[in-house]
Amino acid sequence: GKVYFHNDTGLDIYGIGNADMQPSLNYVLNCGEHNTPSFTRKDMDDFGKMMELYNNYVMNIYQFQETNRYLLFLFLYQGIYYLNKYDKSSGESETLTLDYYIGKYFFNFGRVVGMTEDCIYSIVDANLIYAVWMGDETDGKYETEYPQQVQRLREKFEKVDPEGNPFLVTYHIR
Repeated sequence: GKVYFHNDTGLDIYGIGNADMQPSLNYVLNCGEHNTPSFTRKDMDDFGKMMELYNNYVMNIYQFQETNRYLLFLFLYQGIYYLNKYDKSSGESETLTLDYYIGKYFFNFGRVVGMTEDCIYSIVDANLIYAVWMGDETDGKYETEYPQQVQRLREKFEKVDPEGNPFLVTYHIR
């Protein structure tokens, strides 16, 4: 029943419950020493200064989702996407790299296009899925390192066209 939104820059999350309410500040996300320092409108006109800020600090978030248990937010830091998971009950936070070969994620995590209460949706290029689907026949060692996942992928998809449309991958939040 609540809609959250955020600015193009900054780590502030605003919420609104219904059309009669004014938006209110609900969360100020904290990235510790990587929080954006104060900067002025004049700094924004200085390309070098802005590149320094973008390369050394978390300037903004790209996605935000609140679940019953977690606050999740996607951000870019030094060219790599990360997902922060804050457990509301324990007060603990964990930052996850959305990259290749992270635990059970045996192919590229993909470009996150949305989040819901219980899922993260990402887009993965067909050629990356094709490499996994081919298994050890490519330069990877997918079949050796991830035999069950490759088998499930082959069962699910009879054929994968490396030039085809991207795949929508759903990661369930537990």
